[in-house]
Amino acid sequence: MQPEQNTKLYRSYLNEPGFAVSRPRGKSPQQCAFFTRSPQHWEQSSLLASLCSLLGALPGTGVPVNRRALANLSRGELPCQAFEVYRDLVADPHISFEHLVFLVSALTQGEELTVACCEDCGAFAVVDSVALRKRVCSHCASQIG
Repeated sequence: MQPEQNTKLYRSYLNEPGFAVSRPRGKSPQQCAFFTRSPQHWEQSSLLASLCSLLGALPGTGVPVNRRALANLSRGELPCQAFEVYRDLVADPHISFEHLVFLVSALTQGEELTVACCEDCGAFAVVDSVALRKRVCSHCASQIG
């Protein structure tokens, strides 16, 4: 997606009745803890990761990371589609498009976050890459703790 297409998409959101959006200012998101800091963030991060995976915006596990392709992808059409579906599905969204781009980047790099199937229920979930505990989704984690 070209910069002018991003501007058109942003303006189309502004023109929707009852939809007020402020343009983000400052540094882009840089902390992976944002995605797991609350059960709502964790569930919504997992939903977004699932949508990105279904649309092909996340490489498969074991696929080498091509940094140039990742840079192009993070500004591309697939994360926009995933974000639009997310906004349609979630009544109270907590994750911005900027955070989605950072999530795709973090999951692709796999240094702090990764996607895995929950060891209890099998759900697709965003999990901490370096955690020594069991890899579970936010729902199963709330049942444990």
